[in-house]
Amino acid sequence: MTYADYEARWEPVRRRIFVEKPSPYFVFPFLNPSWEVLPIPNDPTRPPSPESWLNYEGAPDVHDEYEPLFATLRERGADRMMLWPVDPLVTPESHATGDPSKYVPVTFPFEVSPTREAVSALLMVKGFCADTHPSYFSAEADWGLQTFWDEASILAGTPDFMECFYRHAGGRDTVRQRFIDYDVGAAWYFAHFPRTDKGRPYELDEYPYDDAPRKEFYDMIGWEMPAYDMEQIKKEYPFLFRKPDDQEK
Repeated sequence: MTYADYEARWEPVRRRIFVEKPSPYFVFPFLNPSWEVLPIPNDPTRPPSPESWLNYEGAPDVHDEYEPLFATLRERGADRMMLWPVDPLVTPESHATGDPSKYVPVTFPFEVSPTREAVSALLMVKGFCADTHPSYFSAEADWGLQTFWDEASILAGTPDFMECFYRHAGGRDTVRQRFIDYDVGAAWYFAHFPRTDKGRPYELDEYPYDDAPRKEFYDMIGWEMPAYDMEQIKKEYPFLFRKPDDQEK
């Protein structure tokens, strides 16, 4: 598929679902604010996850976070889906011109079947890069998935689409709790986001990480940010709590 083919067939569909260019910095990406939104750990190109995101160290990776999405698409008759890179990479030579109209893309949109095998195969295709935080959608325009690096994604869709998804995922409460466990289990980067005020001395036993990015994420999806159990974190990860004389200069 050429980029011209994508623009003719798929770009009008994408513009029915997403804002013009979704931002990686936790800005709501969907045009329809009434769509139900669900956060999901990682992104569809990542390998399987542990069965539980709590006490997961050493546990086998056996859970596919995105199989419920693929199963939903197949049940609803969507045999193709599109991956559109928000930040397409371009050749160094064309980028050096400084003229966006002359940029030659290296990362193209990809049209694939909604299966684990097809998505995994993308990692073997020259030019695909999950770091471009691609948007996922299909021709039906009744759902969309926006990735944020490889840390988390948010799925949104019409009520009937989400109902079908929840059925494949084991229920709304189950899949919502799984993301909360992913967060409080400190399994993503934003659980330990570096503070920007490193010059200020830390208070005794002060948690040296910044919760602001987490709050931005939860504000974006309209959820209340879960509180960390600091006493449990102190017990399991004492090295996270620095003394006042340990701060970085």
